[in-house]
Amino acid sequence: MAVVQDSDVKLRSLLESGSGLELKLLQLPSSQRLLYCDISTGKVRPYVPETFRRRVFEKLHGLSHPGVKAMTNLIKKRFVWKSVNKDVQEWCKSCIACQKSKIHRHTKSPLGLLKLPNARFNHVHIDVVGPLPASKGYNFVLNCIDRFSRWPEAFPMCNQLAETVAQTLYTGWISRFGVPEILASDRGTNFESNLLQALSKFLGATKTRTTSFHPAANGIVERMHRQLKAALNPPGVRPEKSMRTFLLP
Repeated sequence: MAVVQDSDVKLRSLLESGSGLELKLLQLPSSQRLLYCDISTGKVRPYVPETFRRRVFEKLHGLSHPGVKAMTNLIKKRFVWKSVNKDVQEWCKSCIACQKSKIHRHTKSPLGLLKLPNARFNHVHIDVVGPLPASKGYNFVLNCIDRFSRWPEAFPMCNQLAETVAQTLYTGWISRFGVPEILASDRGTNFESNLLQALSKFLGATKTRTTSFHPAANGIVERMHRQLKAALNPPGVRPEKSMRTFLLP
């Protein structure tokens, strides 16, 4: 390291520019030659040339794979170089072992923005809720809500097969309010089926889908689920006297 320090251009620049570092030539127990070290913090911190920086990081990071903040503090207590913050952040994020073990710390993409609808029933969100306690053979509900007016509709179904969903959507919503320009749903198999895709294409509706495993992306209809369940199965009310018995056909 001492030999590389002698030819390090960045070190020469620090020595000549008079930075906040106090760089002195010192003899360390593990070195046979004098090394430039910073003593501004009261501790002896060797200056690390660019050639050795990644090696220093890997030796310390390999002990317990700390995060960016802890790793930066760990290096700064023992060594010094100008771009330590930037280097440590880049190397920590590219560590394969950290990526495999710290899966809950992945960076999340920002939420996308939906174009605001300009008319009623142009943009409709749909989803299936259930299974619910059966009433006259119905234990699923297709929830539909218009994004512009927030007008909700709930249609009972005996099952949630693609054929049932498509038929219920057509007879319950489309036949009464017309074909929406955009039909939004999650990635359930009943919504991603060839039948529903073909129905949307035939009617001229654009079928969109939300992010996988992210119910908040379809939050307008997910909130409707919560209100519907509370209305159909109120706490403390026996099933035979609940609204479910009278609302479902």
